[in-house]
Amino acid sequence: MVQTRWQLPQHQTLTLRYRAKSKERSDRRYLSHRLRATYVHPLSLTWQLQGVAMYHLFHENGADSHGYVLAPRADYRQREGRWRASLMAMWFYTTDFDARLFVYEPSLAQTFGLVSLYGRGERLALTMRWQAADRRLSVQGKLGLTHYDDRNAISSGPTQIRSAWKTDLQLQLVYRLK
Repeated sequence: MVQTRWQLPQHQTLTLRYRAKSKERSDRRYLSHRLRATYVHPLSLTWQLQGVAMYHLFHENGADSHGYVLAPRADYRQREGRWRASLMAMWFYTTDFDARLFVYEPSLAQTFGLVSLYGRGERLALTMRWQAADRRLSVQGKLGLTHYDDRNAISSGPTQIRSAWKTDLQLQLVYRLK
């Protein structure tokens, strides 16, 4: 893996990462190349824009598969810290499951926000957080919407969704004792 980061004017940053992985799967060897570019632009003390572009090339037995994702994101953080919100949109395309992409998205406290994308479609993730002035009570929520352009059913068996849309909703209420 190689990563480099540039500090640009007005507190902007650009990070590029390249990772290659060679591994055996059953009796075959595969080679995976992943490239990720992240651009961060603070607009003010409360607003920040971020953009992520990823590309994955997967090679096994003389066959290649690939995928990419474009993911702009806007973050808002109130100066007093009581309100936070984040909105992230993703457009993705992969030729198959081997070329799937893993993208970090905003999530709730103490949860892991890694989403796996494959196929062709769009995803939108919105998170919001409110915290009381005494910081003992907080309410958080996340809404994720995924639309697949290449299928009319998601998953299989008893967990199958007979639609091209998948929605996930998470709510969290935290009360801290003294």
